[in-house]
Amino acid sequence: MQKFRLCFFWFASVTMLRPLSSGQAGPVLTVMETRDAPGNVAPEKLDECLRLTLVEMNLDGRDLPRIVVYHVSQKTADDLGVQHNSIWKANVGGQPRYEMWIVGKPSTFLYSYMLASILQKHSQITVDTTQLSRIVTKVERGLNATVDARSFH
Repeated sequence: MQKFRLCFFWFASVTMLRPLSSGQAGPVLTVMETRDAPGNVAPEKLDECLRLTLVEMNLDGRDLPRIVVYHVSQKTADDLGVQHNSIWKANVGGQPRYEMWIVGKPSTFLYSYMLASILQKHSQITVDTTQLSRIVTKVERGLNATVDARSFH
């Protein structure tokens, strides 16, 4: 007989970011992190990354999908059967929702690569690997060049 293991995961924080598109109701990005996940997802960086990626892909002004970011440790990922950083698409109530699974320490590269991939799939556009690399590099540079004025207080 096969044993089943029931796991409960407590998320240390949940952050919901407001939509970038004025015509969209509800949050576009929701971030959920487990307590044991290394590092933290920076919601302001993620929001800025989405904005820069939309501009680079000429998609600003379009309706955006709901995106849930799950930031988990490797142990939690193993328990859930998530082998590595990945993107999943789900339909919830007839509406598409994308899930970004960040396993381990998050980075601006992961943000930009995963968001560009989601936008490509959602918008049903074709972006070859060279274009995707250029977009990710440009967005990542923009993110790394961004200065938070609050850090000077």
